[in-house]
Order: sequence, then structure tokens, then C-alpha cells
Amino acid sequence: MRKKMNNFKSLNLKSELIKTLEKQGFINMSEVQEKSIPALLRNESIIVKSETGSGKTLSFLVPILNDLSSDEKVEAIIVTPTNMLANQICSVLKSFLESGYNFSYSLVDSLNRTNYGKIIVTTPIFVPAIKQYCNLKHLKRIILDEADMLIFGGFEEEITSIIQAFKAVKISLFTASIDEHLSSFIKKYIGAYEFIDVTRKKVTSQSVKHHLVNVHGFTFEGALITFLKVRKPFKCIIFSSKKTELVTLHEALTKEKISHAYLTGDMPKGKQRQEIRRFKDGEVYYLLASDIASRGIDVKDVTDVISMNIPYEQIYYFHRAGRAGRFSSGGDSYLFYDSDDVKKVKELQKKVKFDYYTLKKDQLKEERDLSTRNQKKHTNELLEKQIRKEVAKVRSNVVKPNYKKKVKKAAEKAKRYHRMKIIRKNLAKKDKSIN
Repeated sequence: MRKKMNNFKSLNLKSELIKTLEKQGFINMSEVQEKSIPALLRNESIIVKSETGSGKTLSFLVPILNDLSSDEKVEAIIVTPTNMLANQICSVLKSFLESGYNFSYSLVDSLNRTNYGKIIVTTPIFVPAIKQYCNLKHLKRIILDEADMLIFGGFEEEITSIIQAFKAVKISLFTASIDEHLSSFIKKYIGAYEFIDVTRKKVTSQSVKHHLVNVHGFTFEGALITFLKVRKPFKCIIFSSKKTELVTLHEALTKEKISHAYLTGDMPKGKQRQEIRRFKDGEVYYLLASDIASRGIDVKDVTDVISMNIPYEQIYYFHRAGRAGRFSSGGDSYLFYDSDDVKKVKELQKKVKFDYYTLKKDQLKEERDLSTRNQKKHTNELLEKQIRKEVAKVRSNVVKPNYKKKVKKAAEKAKRYHRMKIIRKNLAKKDKSIN
């Protein structure tokens, strides 16, 4: 059992920063903060692997804010894979400003900026422009946040150039997962940095419960509407893999007069912020979102997450699920599936424990195990076996008169026998239920 978390006062932080943290309700450190912050305060470069919702953002923001000098030079750059994530980090920085901590920051999401704050938050595509137009002589630290998404999202070349261009700067990497590709990238370009792993092989918070929901027989949008009416989640994010699917769900919820926010990666930034604010402030309690948003939404009181389908990359399921159970609060992640998804589901089961449900028109029925809906397939296999058996009786190496008729007759005999067997079985079940 891990020892009780230390609070922020146990660190050698500026008193103003301690007061600001307390104003925002941050007293105790999470495990990743407890292990990462001291290393960064010692000016070390670190690689941190920590599950979604564990407090990674404060792990690097607290040391950055603590070490800022009094002059107005850029001292830290935080690189994230999406504008949405960059906005999320900026919202945390803004809360520190509003709580009285004095510093400056800039969100660089275009090429027409002329002035920069002491902390820059940006995406990889704008780093070359920052290098060209900004004085970085006083740069102390670069943070690569959500590194697996940076590499998987097609920014490997940009991240490589950042690492090579700032060899004298301390670069740290934060990620929820490290696959084989990211591991080889780290070994090649980053080398022997201190590695901090607090996942215990978990990819989402242990406070999140995972549920498989068989939605066989429902339309795509019908499954969601029925589930919402049956389950009645308090605050819920609904993820789907394709934008066209989100449009279908948005139209269906609107038709049913179910209030919701709606978020896609290609929305204008102002519209994205507006939709997140509606959900965050409780104006609406359901949020439709694409996978691009699965790491850009940090709402503490999300109770439920629904995955309408299994994402193309397995790791994105865990990023979706991680929107619930933030900071060890309880949460539920529901994954919809049908018989076509069983193979993918079984792959997921190797990494996380699920319980099982079947969606009915008026209830969410608990099941003992994974429903594969393969009874029909099994029945057909038995029928085919019986047909082959009967045909074999009339088969001959020499073609005889009426051979085709005999084969057809044998197949029909097998089918009749099979139908009678099913009828007898059903009658036996009915008699048993009556008695």
C-alpha cells in the first residue's frame, strides 16, 4: 500500500504559489505529482507515464510556475497535439492568474502573434515560427504533453526537430501510454532520462468501472437514445469514431429534444470553447465528442462515458474512459458492441476487466458473460454438418441416374430432421416452464 500523499507544503515552493494552490483547493499531491514535481524542481529531464485523469498537468505546471524569474522572457514551452488540449492547459494557467499568481502566458495557435508570455502553450506546427520570431535565449524547459498522441498523430518529424534544436534545454515527456513505436523513439532521440511510471500497468483510473453493452437489434442512434432513457446518466460524454456518426447522433438527440453540447475537431476554436463551457457549467449534461476531444476535456464531475463503438486505435478507448473518474472520483465507462465487434472486444479484455449488459427497450439487463450472438451461427453449423452426413450416404464416385435429385432429397431430409429437432427442443422448454 502506498504511503499517504504529501501535500504541496512539503515541497520547497514559493509561498505565493502555495497560497494560489490552496485557493484552488489543491492541498495534497497525487502520486504522479509527488514523484514528478521534485525531479523537475531539481531541473531534471524526465519521462512520465501516468494514467489519464491522474493530475499530469499540474505535475509540470507547478515546477514551471515556481521557477519563473521576474523578467519578461520566454522560459517554458508546452507542446500538445491538439488546440483543444492547448486551450485546456491555458484554462488552468488562467485560473492561477485569477487566483493572484503573477505571471504571463501565451496560447500560440496562429502565425500573426508578435508578443509572447513567459510560458508558451502551442501545437507542433507553430514551434518553427516561435523559434524564428521569439527570443528563446532564456528558455529553460520544454514539455511534450500527451507524447503518444504527438507521435501517433503524425508529428514525429516536428518533435524530432524540437528535440534536436533545443539540446541545451531540459525536455520532459508526459504520456498515458508507451507503445513499441514510442519506446523506440524515446531510446533513439531522448536517451537515458529518468523514467517515472505510476500506472501499475493501468491505462485508466482504477476508480473507473468498465461495462460492455450488447446493443444487438438497435439502430446506431436508437441504442444511444434508449440507453440514456434507461440509464439516465448525470453528466455524460458520448464518443464516436466518425464525424458523420456524430452528425447522426446530434440530429437524433435534437429530434428527441434531449439537450446536449456537440464537439468536433474541425469546429472553429470559439465554438469549441463555447460548447465545452456549456457542458462544464451544467447548462447541458450530455456532450457528443469525437476522439480528438478525448484528451482535451477536463471536467471533474463527469460520471459516465459512452463509447458508441470501438475506436480504430485501442488506446483511444482508454483515453475516452479516462474522462470519467478524474482525480480518483468514481465513474463508469460503457462500450457498445454487437457480434461483429467480439474479436476487438476480446483484445480489450486482455487489458481491462469488464462486466456485461444487454440493452433492452426498457432496461439494462446484466449478463454473466460476453454475448456473442453466435447461436444462429452455431445452429447453421449443425445443420450443415447434418446435410453433409446425409449427402455422403448417396454420394458415389460414379455418376448414376437421378444423382442430383438424390442429393437434393438427402439435403431436404436433413433440414426436416433439423427443424423437428428444434421444435421438440422448444416444446420441451415450454412444458418445463408451464410445470
